[in-house]
Amino acid sequence: MWQKTRWTVIVTSIIFLVSVLLMWLFLPALPVAKLQKNIDADWQINTINKEDPKIKAEQLISRTLWKEPAISSAAQADATPLTAPDWRIAAVIKVGSTNELVISFNDKPNNLQTLKVGDKLPGGHPVLRIEQNWIVISINGKKSMLPVGRN
Repeated sequence: MWQKTRWTVIVTSIIFLVSVLLMWLFLPALPVAKLQKNIDADWQINTINKEDPKIKAEQLISRTLWKEPAISSAAQADATPLTAPDWRIAAVIKVGSTNELVISFNDKPNNLQTLKVGDKLPGGHPVLRIEQNWIVISINGKKSMLPVGRN
């Protein structure tokens, strides 16, 4: 056992010494850093170009950042304001193997209506999917997910 360990140490040492010798012979010498002779010479930081910030702001404002222009404030004033619906999602119930949506109306809380997948909400948006904690409806062809049971 000792003989095997001794030979391993000897062979590893020989390989190390040969590799150091080859590096010393064939690798170029490291460059030596030369110090400047004028150490006392004055030095200065380059000056910064100071431009008028108003010009930069105008350039930024004039750029088109989006493909479509933003809606002007006059157009926003003409748009109909969003109003809260007069109904709310009361619950999701399980009927057989399907889920159904229960909605209640603010003016008559005891008047409950159940909806299935494919039915339309009072606003006219179709119900695409009903799960225990959320529903999916279609608004202008885009799917929107609404949480159930949260205020």
